[in-house]
Amino acid sequence: MEGSRPVPGAESRRFRRVYFAFMVQASDGSHAVLGRCQRISTSGIYVYAPEPLGCNQLLRLRFVLPGQSDLLDVEGKVLRSRVEDATTGSLGGMLILLARQMPDTERAIRDFVLTCIQREQEYDQRSLPSEGPEEDSTVVPIRFFGTDLPGDEYVVNISEGGAFVRTLRPREPGTKVLVDLYLPGTGSVTRINAQVAWNRPQDPLNRGLSGMGLEFQGALSETREALREFVERFGNEAA
Repeated sequence: MEGSRPVPGAESRRFRRVYFAFMVQASDGSHAVLGRCQRISTSGIYVYAPEPLGCNQLLRLRFVLPGQSDLLDVEGKVLRSRVEDATTGSLGGMLILLARQMPDTERAIRDFVLTCIQREQEYDQRSLPSEGPEEDSTVVPIRFFGTDLPGDEYVVNISEGGAFVRTLRPREPGTKVLVDLYLPGTGSVTRINAQVAWNRPQDPLNRGLSGMGLEFQGALSETREALREFVERFGNEAA
């Protein structure tokens, strides 16, 4: 799984991280896969996994929502499935329709969605101002939250100083990027300048691990405070 290998500089990390793409175990009774979810509602969940289970499979899912401690055990059915494709840069994953849950489980998911993710939040990333130094270089907008559509890169974990982005096409260290950052619960989007600090290229023998580490640059004090509060609330090194 992504993030399972030691991260360069981890032993001297300055900032506490929060894993918001939380781990999900999905099993059809004979096979089980581990993936990560960054999109969930009371009716469905999208799980990123290099080799997802096939369409129409009945599944049992087990996961712990960020900031919570209870293990949820839910049933669902795969509506769409896509295998990771290195030639196109498409991440693998599956959209799962959740079955009717026990009241406590349904309430936990609903409350998490309503108070944290706010999935209906929409924004025009072209209208967002940038923070930090402006340089004449190629920038790549990366959306953290704010869309229901599965993409070809997503944020695995985040700290006050940066983020790890899962992608099949990591940029080279030193590349300037823009991060469109929607912190659940804040109700707004911030665009932050960042730089690729390190990358992890694709490895056919260890699928699901490629990505790049981003270092935020020049974030305003309001943004730094929002990040600090977010990490304090949801931080979990063991995710």
